[in-house]
Amino acid sequence: MMKKNMFALKLSLSACLCLISSAGAQTVLVEAESFANPSGWVVDQQFMDQVGSPFLMAHGLGVPCEDATKEVVFPETGVWRVWVRTRNWVYKKQRVVDAEDNISLFLSTHAFRVEMNGNKISAVVAKDIRTSEELRFSARFFADCTGDATIGYLAGADYRMGRECRADTGESLAPEKADTMTMGATVMWRSRLSAGPTSFPECPWAIRFNERNARRTTKAEWSWETGMNLNQITDFEQIRDHGLRAAFGNWDFVKNKSRDREAFAERGLEWVAYISGNRESRRLLGDVILKEQDILGRREFPDASVTCTWSIDLHYPDPKNTEDFPGAEFLSIAVHKRYKPGYPIPYRCFYSRNIENLFMAGRDISVTHVALGTVRVMRTTGMMGEVVGMAASICKDWNSTPRGVYQDHLDKLKTLMRKGIGPRPLRHLHLHLRPSRPHGLIRRERTLLAPRG
Repeated sequence: MMKKNMFALKLSLSACLCLISSAGAQTVLVEAESFANPSGWVVDQQFMDQVGSPFLMAHGLGVPCEDATKEVVFPETGVWRVWVRTRNWVYKKQRVVDAEDNISLFLSTHAFRVEMNGNKISAVVAKDIRTSEELRFSARFFADCTGDATIGYLAGADYRMGRECRADTGESLAPEKADTMTMGATVMWRSRLSAGPTSFPECPWAIRFNERNARRTTKAEWSWETGMNLNQITDFEQIRDHGLRAAFGNWDFVKNKSRDREAFAERGLEWVAYISGNRESRRLLGDVILKEQDILGRREFPDASVTCTWSIDLHYPDPKNTEDFPGAEFLSIAVHKRYKPGYPIPYRCFYSRNIENLFMAGRDISVTHVALGTVRVMRTTGMMGEVVGMAASICKDWNSTPRGVYQDHLDKLKTLMRKGIGPRPLRHLHLHLRPSRPHGLIRRERTLLAPRG
């Protein structure tokens, strides 16, 4: 007889539950990220390529999360042991996307494989992180806006990661020797004042602080930055976790142990980001690799496009933080090289030099480490997406390629850029949920980034 049970478990960053009968004969695998009622838990998909699956994460800021629940069918009645892989941790933009008729939005979808036809991408295969359903997106053109250059990397696109040496680039801000150092990732957090005293649990697993090195602050600024000397892709889970250990360990000290703890007595954590703000990893290479001297010398390119207005802003480990936490820094400093704002990035930085149908936009475009310091901010990267969309429409209408837009249709691209996209009214202010799709590999035929008509 089959028996249906409802169970509620308090997990910590669980990937899956493995239920094994006491006789060892039966196993039921339950993916924790597919819980029907995740309650106060969040699905953390940032490290799927490193750990093999998303995680269900309790993120209660010192307050226990409500139980996550799921209905499970057991093969037989009896005594079952529960094994769980754990770790102990205590929408405006979407409205804009939803208002656009020519966007199909696939949230919680992780791209993990590409299919190639020569030096062209023919399809990207992705997986729904909650259901494990695989989807296949075939298209004539693709844009890598992943930040980590995931699509380009899987396709074999040329890329760099780390800092180039001064002899190779001629940049004054480049180091004498090339290395793997990158700018880091920030875990932001903030607290709020309550009507009375609040409590916070001790965190023995977090970074240990003392009166000398504790940060007596009520929120984290951008400078709470980790992982500059680690790999921002393969080590990113460790990098994010180190940022969380810094945030919770520091709050534990100032709240519970510091001589100034009375000043924090009525404060509690309001928000701690579990998704890190990453600044740099892979950079795909295009027909132009933008450099420091191009920007400072205001070199003119015929395909000038997106305008940079931020300084060349490069981050390094805070020397004082290095003294206190050598090799385990979580604070950074910024070094700014200022120039006359309004420098335009050439369009040729927005497509791959060796993958024929691949655009890129965001922090993975074709620049040196130094030049990334000015192009990586959000308003600038947002404009990159607009230009790539315009170029893709030209590719569609004139049967061209990303490189062909520069070679044969640059005047058309300039016309579109002068015109701009204009304001778009938010006609729909809620998400239209699509019906469930059948399991299995699904073929999606579409031309990405090309407008209708």
